[in-house]
Amino acid sequence: MGTRHSSGDASSVGFSGASRSYSLGDYFVVNLIVWGLLLVVGLIAYFGIDRAPVIPFLLLVVGCGFTLISVYDFAFDRLGGSLDLRDGEDS
Repeated sequence: MGTRHSSGDASSVGFSGASRSYSLGDYFVVNLIVWGLLLVVGLIAYFGIDRAPVIPFLLLVVGCGFTLISVYDFAFDRLGGSLDLRDGEDS
């Protein structure tokens, strides 16, 4: 049978608690994956269903919204990452 850790320490479970800052390349790759998936869904919806004209528009809105949120998250990581935004917590 396996061994069991008796301590409830978070480090024994593999969680360090430190936040990781992602690089610009990471955001770019995630956006490429999302836009690729949206393209596949759009092609399936366009050729598979009844060629609904609103589907490409909705997918474009979702993709642009995701990209906008990614830009915001990248900016927050770079500019506001050093701010301590916790309310009322004692370290």
